[in-house]
Amino acid sequence: MMVKPTLQQKIFLIQKIAQQERDKLLKKYGTLNGKCIEATDNLVYVLQCNGFNASAKQVWVLYEDFESCSAYCYEEHWLVKILIDKSNYYLDITLDQFQWAFTRQLPTIYFDRKKPNFYLDKEPGRVILSRCGWTSYYNTGNYINNFNYWD
Repeated sequence: MMVKPTLQQKIFLIQKIAQQERDKLLKKYGTLNGKCIEATDNLVYVLQCNGFNASAKQVWVLYEDFESCSAYCYEEHWLVKILIDKSNYYLDITLDQFQWAFTRQLPTIYFDRKKPNFYLDKEPGRVILSRCGWTSYYNTGNYINNFNYWD
């Protein structure tokens, strides 16, 4: 009779797979900038082969710092959504490609039950863009950012 793995064992295996896939892409390209689709596709495949209920998830990353932005203060992005023991987890091995747009240090591998607040499920509209200060910045070059990125 086969023993079912514990939640801790599942999480350990996912973290190991994530690190291996990240290392492979870094070795292949030297950077992960612009590699979220390839990373997500690879991770979904490997996780599914290991028995996990994994799927690709599209989000929009809302930048915290606009100084290097041009036309938009956000970008489309892809990560992995994994259902483990009836709970959703989110895995992203390329999040740190956006470090330039944030004041806090981003993790090299993001894996948690909660998505960061700056991962938006749909493209931001006028309300979000106004709350984060983009509308003011775009029009005047100045802004006060009132979006809650971290809590």
